[in-house]
Formats: sequence, structure tokens, C-alpha cells
Amino acid sequence: MTVVALQCWNIQRLGVRFDPSRGSGRLTRLGEDIRGQAYRFRGQWHVLWNDTGRICLQIGDRKWYVEEGWAASLREGGKDRIFALSKGRDKAVELRYGNPNERWWNKIDVTRDHLDDLMGDFFLWVAQVWSDKDSHRAFVQGAWKRRGPKLTIIR
Repeated sequence: MTVVALQCWNIQRLGVRFDPSRGSGRLTRLGEDIRGQAYRFRGQWHVLWNDTGRICLQIGDRKWYVEEGWAASLREGGKDRIFALSKGRDKAVELRYGNPNERWWNKIDVTRDHLDDLMGDFFLWVAQVWSDKDSHRAFVQGAWKRRGPKLTIIR
């Protein structure tokens, strides 16, 4: 069993020990060698991560890779948002969820802008990262790059 260290999307300073082969994970302390972001939605982990140098969206044990031609989109549907992952007429994922902008505290926040929206909506963030090649490179070669084990010197 290979376990990947991820950052938990909506809980700062918490990590997720994620087993990609099973699509399962558990919360843990945020460690080093973070390989992506994980968000628990409707009882399943939704993960955007660096899988051996490839940007991967994983929901449960199902995986899709950006270079396979899948397109991520997000659209408004009444008081909901709809995230989709599709290739031509094939739709791999379609998730409907409550639009964060409809929450009363977001409606009265006069300082709320796109960055707040992006940081508060995992699927909006996934759609943006998925669609931006510069982001792929930044995450795979930088932020989510596998680093070697941390060396601790004990005296």
C-alpha cells in the first residue's frame, strides 16, 4: 500500500494520508512532501494531486489525468454550481453542489472577491488549475514535487 501525503482543502494545518489504490484516506497532521489537495465531499475523497509527474483528479478509486484530454468546467445552475469533467460527449464527472456565493455571510461580505471565491470552492479551484498549463507545471515541478525523506539529526 502506497500512501500519499495531501493537504486537507478546508481545514488548515491538517493533512490526509491517502491511499490512491483504494481511494481512501484519513485525516492526520500536516506533514512534508505534500503531493496535492484533498476535499471530502458526500462521503468520498476528491483529490487533485501529482501522480508521478501527472496532474490527476481522483474521486474514490477513479482517476482522470489532464493530458488524456479531459476538460474541467464549472457552471451556475440556479443556486447551485455544477462541476463537470468531460471529453467530447463523454462525461466522466458531474457534481452539483451549493453555490458558496449563496451563503448569507458571503452575500453581506463587501470585501468578497474572486480570490475568496476561489479559496472557498474546491471545485472552482480544480477547474481553474486543470485548465491552466502554467499551474500544472508549477504544481508538478514545485509545490507538489516529491522530495526525499527529511533528514533529522539527533544529538
